[in-house]
Amino acid sequence: MSWIRRRKRRAFRPEVEGEMETRMLPSGFAGHVVGQAEHIAPREFFAHRPPTHVPFGPRVGIQSFFGGQGARVAVGNGEVFNISVYNPANPLIAGGQIHAFPMSGGRVGLLVAGTTQQSVLSIDPQPFPLRVGTAHDFAYRVDNQTQTLNIGEIIVKSGNIYQILGYHTADLSGPIIVNGFGTVDRIALDSILPGGSIDIGGTLNTLDVVHTANFDGGSGLYVGRDLNWMDIGQDLDFSGGSGMYIARDLGLVSQGAKGSDTGGQGALVHGNVNIAPGSSMNFGRYIDAPFTIYGSLNGYSRVNPTAALAKIVSYGGGTP
Repeated sequence: MSWIRRRKRRAFRPEVEGEMETRMLPSGFAGHVVGQAEHIAPREFFAHRPPTHVPFGPRVGIQSFFGGQGARVAVGNGEVFNISVYNPANPLIAGGQIHAFPMSGGRVGLLVAGTTQQSVLSIDPQPFPLRVGTAHDFAYRVDNQTQTLNIGEIIVKSGNIYQILGYHTADLSGPIIVNGFGTVDRIALDSILPGGSIDIGGTLNTLDVVHTANFDGGSGLYVGRDLNWMDIGQDLDFSGGSGMYIARDLGLVSQGAKGSDTGGQGALVHGNVNIAPGSSMNFGRYIDAPFTIYGSLNGYSRVNPTAALAKIVSYGGGTP
């Protein structure tokens, strides 16, 4: 038996100096390290090791799926978001294509093509995968999750889309542009940050913002036809030259409940409305339903035309 042991000692076993190499998947993301335990799920690997080749901030990783109908985005704290475009009336029909790209400051931009007035763009957080032996523990790294993705821009190239849904999941810090003359049924966001703007060529049925809508430095809120219902959870601010421009009516058609929004007609702001010098609120024709403000209207002299003030109800009063 000694000759068997000597043979094993002389067996050729190639080695690689240093760390084993990393294989690249076709998508461009680093796969498993050769020799690493294979029980690590690809989703978990992606969530905790975003790629480092992204030019604008190495802590943002993007991967397409479903033939371009979706994009998976990993951000700096390990959170992962799934962004998809689909046709809710007929899931067998493609809703469009998404091109997601990194922007400065850890933001993500979205170019959406091939959408129709039946297409829905949805931004949803992906839960962290569970690890073996943690079923009864607090969810892994949940304390680092913000559950919101910073969107630097959304450009709808076809000019048509049904809904853009980021309620509680997306903050807007750049433009949303839908230049077609059709109707956008709903835009729902967690908050609008300085630099954020919304430009709709046709009618916008419902605008929902969970927290503050701070239009500062961008073009503001522009609707080419009617804005039927606006629900702002905290303050509505216009500054830095931004403004609100409704080309026709506010509150022309009553809107039913949509998702977390109970629906309504006109506008409801749960905080204050602040219009800074150099900014304004403009209505092309009529305010058909009350514009209700639970807080104060500061800068009411910058509402045009002044006749619109008769339809604005501010429970906290206001200042010029």
